[in-house]
Amino acid sequence: MNVLFLQTAHPAFDDRIYYHQRVSLEKAGHKCAFANFVKEVKDIPQIIICDTPKAIWEARKAFKNSHIVYDITEWYPSKKNLRNISPWLRPLKWCVLVIANIYAGWVVDAFIFGEYYKARPFRFLFHWKRHLYLSYYPSLSYIQPTTPRDLSTEVRLFYAGQKTTEKGYERVQQVTQLCQEKMPDRHFVLTAVNGLTFEDFCQEITKHDIFLDLRNDDIENTHCLPIKLFYYMAAGRPVIYSDLKAIHLGVPEIVNDSLVKPNNLELIVQKICHYIEQPNFYKEQSSRNLSLAQTKYNWALQSKSFIHFINHL
Repeated sequence: MNVLFLQTAHPAFDDRIYYHQRVSLEKAGHKCAFANFVKEVKDIPQIIICDTPKAIWEARKAFKNSHIVYDITEWYPSKKNLRNISPWLRPLKWCVLVIANIYAGWVVDAFIFGEYYKARPFRFLFHWKRHLYLSYYPSLSYIQPTTPRDLSTEVRLFYAGQKTTEKGYERVQQVTQLCQEKMPDRHFVLTAVNGLTFEDFCQEITKHDIFLDLRNDDIENTHCLPIKLFYYMAAGRPVIYSDLKAIHLGVPEIVNDSLVKPNNLELIVQKICHYIEQPNFYKEQSSRNLSLAQTKYNWALQSKSFIHFINHL
């Protein structure tokens, strides 16, 4: 079948779409195409996977007989949809976008959900429609984990994402400085990246010791399952993340030792120092995360259900 990914919010080489869904579909014999606008499409697709209501409207208008799937990985509307407009107009825009999203759910044939919380409104409103939960697990073929390093002289911390207060970058910087002050005999190195290619990101994460993500735990963030978390686990290293409800549901095994209140810098520093002072514990946590990725949180374990879902639309 011809499968079109009509993307108005995600880049052409999105990790989940291009490096996972596309690869599995093509291995199963399907032909995949990508477009940002309907006018770019040359062949008639049997199935169209859309990422936003805008893409769905365009697809339904142009291809009356195609099966349309709404692949939901973002809140819509989200905070970013309401930025840079007057506070007085935000409630109105929010209502308009909510109605648009509900209409999009009405006209599609099926749903793909990246996680539990983002599925709830659509499962309630359109419970009779076909759906598939397809999480953000990586293919282990892209990540080559290395043996945990000795942390007696140097500790490499890692942060990936926007360098903003809302995403917790300033906290990560403060934690790095506090760790250096508490353990002056070690050299703490913070690597912060944003915008790496998928291949470069998968290579880069294997070079570091502890992964940090201290984003605000606001109402939107706490109901979002972080994508990079699964890549860090596949790299076989400990993670320290903000205590988000979505992680409690999505990865319950790490709740007790890896989640923190993002503003509790003292506790975060204690956790990092504990990894350094207790190398056996550090290796155990690294091994556990890698084992979870290999046995539970990887793309290969859900790709078959994805192909079955597409084949039977």
